[in-house]
Amino acid sequence: LRGGAGRGWADDWIPPAFLRLPLGTRGLLAVNVLVFVVGAAFPEHPVLGSRASQYALSVKPSAAFEKLPTSFLLESLKAISAAFVHASALHLGVNMMSLVSIGQVIEAAIGTVPFLVLCAQLLGAYTAILFALAGIAHVSPQLSLPALRAKMVGFSCLLFGLFAVEALSQPPGSQGMGRLAVLVAVQYLLFPGSSLLGHTAGIGAGFVYSRGLLAWCDAPRSAVRGLEARIAGWGGLVRA
Repeated sequence: LRGGAGRGWADDWIPPAFLRLPLGTRGLLAVNVLVFVVGAAFPEHPVLGSRASQYALSVKPSAAFEKLPTSFLLESLKAISAAFVHASALHLGVNMMSLVSIGQVIEAAIGTVPFLVLCAQLLGAYTAILFALAGIAHVSPQLSLPALRAKMVGFSCLLFGLFAVEALSQPPGSQGMGRLAVLVAVQYLLFPGSSLLGHTAGIGAGFVYSRGLLAWCDAPRSAVRGLEARIAGWGGLVRA
């Protein structure tokens, strides 16, 4: 099939609602869906298969201290890969609806490049919180939490960080944190097996960011402007 004048292949094959999303949110959504589709298409693959990826690409905080320094580096990388792995289509669907909801709001407010930098900062802070707790448990086993020995997957760690950033940016009395608490409660009513530790660490990462404790790793403004100029034609948003 061929589109009309001025139409490209994307207009024919990709849902318009997806193309209307800002570039950063769209890109994160696409990566999550692609990882899931590849796993479903090659279920027997030792790493990318739908079941294998939940083990090979998942993060287990306590494992970071088993064989230092190699295990720490490996689990740090897995903390990134685990965010893009989902246990089921329902797990993926709920997380992606949440990403569309909160992602485009924040991206519209701060721009595409700062939004992606924010996501990277939140993921780093989330990992640091998990590993700090695992380090404490390694030194003092009596303080260990069972959740630190569980394998974690899913984008919700980052989503709860984004929700926390949005809630903490609201003026006093706006009940942003109250809505976040309701969201956590609903999540556990719908998915009792969800990781409370992972979601709490995500909220903690959002708190750390909102208090300015990650400002030291902000991208240089000149670099942000340069990247924004490059992606403007791809649907990227630039903060005025």
